[in-house]
Amino acid sequence: MLDRRGFLTALVATSGCALRLPPAPSPSRWTWSPERASLPEVSVRALTVATVQMSPHQSINGEKDRTKRLAPIAVYVLEHPTEGLLVVDTGYGRRTAADPADYPGRLATRLLGLKMKSPLVDRLGDIGRSAGDLRHALITHLHHDHGGGIEDLPPTTQLWVHEREWFAGAQRGALGTYDPLPYAGRSPTYFPFVGSAPYGPFPHHVDFFGDGTVIVLDAPGHTAGEVCVLVNRPTRSYLFTGDAAWVDRNWQDPAPIGPLPARLLVWDWRRSYDQLWRIHEWAERCPDLTVISGHEPANLDRLPAWPGTFA
Repeated sequence: MLDRRGFLTALVATSGCALRLPPAPSPSRWTWSPERASLPEVSVRALTVATVQMSPHQSINGEKDRTKRLAPIAVYVLEHPTEGLLVVDTGYGRRTAADPADYPGRLATRLLGLKMKSPLVDRLGDIGRSAGDLRHALITHLHHDHGGGIEDLPPTTQLWVHEREWFAGAQRGALGTYDPLPYAGRSPTYFPFVGSAPYGPFPHHVDFFGDGTVIVLDAPGHTAGEVCVLVNRPTRSYLFTGDAAWVDRNWQDPAPIGPLPARLLVWDWRRSYDQLWRIHEWAERCPDLTVISGHEPANLDRLPAWPGTFA
C-alpha cells in the first residue's frame, strides 16, 4: 500500500496529465433480444452501504471541476423466484462500520471521504431475510469497496469471482485497492468464462441460472478480472457495471476515469476504455437497457430507496 509520501509523489507526477485516448472503435456487429415474455420475475433492490466524496476531475478524464460530490458504495440484492437470494458485491461490512481505520485504513478513509452507513447483513431483516438466506455473492471485482463485506457472509453463501481477479486480489495493492483481509479464508467458485460465447457487445458471458435472467459479462480493464452483471426482467434490463464505469459520463461520452486514479488504481485503462465503448453502444442501440454505473452520484436519488424494488 502507498504511504502518504508515496501517494503525494505519485500525485505530483501525474496530476494535470490527461490520458491520450485512442480513436473510437468501429461499431461492432452484435444482436440482443431477450425473450422477455418467458423470463421469470427477478426482484432487484439497491442498498447504499457507504458514501465517498468524488469530483468530476477524479472520475472523468479531461474534466477540470474539482467540486466534491457525494457518491454511493452500493450493493444489489436480487431475488430469483426459484433460485433464491443473491447479492452483487458486498460493499464494506461490519469491520468498516466498527472502525474504518481498521479497514480500509486511515489513508484510504481520509482520501475517499468515506462515511459508513449500514452493512448489507444488518439490513436484510428489512425484507424479512437474514444473511443465511444469501445463496450466492457475485463479486464484480475485489477492490475493498466492493468486497470488504465478504467476511460477513456465512459459509453457506457461495462466493463467485473471476479466476484472474482472485489471484490478483491475493496481495495488498496501492491505496488498499486490494486488501484480502475480508476474503483470504474463503474458497470461491470461478465464473466459467473459458470457451463461452459472446453476449450483446461483450465477447464472453455466463448465463448464471441458465434461464436468461442473470448474465455475468467478462469486462477486464479496471481490474484483470472485472465483470459486469446484467439482470433481464420481463419489463426491461439492468446492467450493473461495477467499476467498469464509475459514473454515467464514463460510458456516455465515453471517457475513462481521471488520469491520477487511472494510473494508480486501474489495471489497464485502455482495456477499460474498450469496455466503456461496449456499454455505450449497447445503451445507444437498446432503449430497454438501463445502465447502473458503480459510483454515479445521481444513483443516491434516482434509484428506489431501500428496501423498495426496481420497476
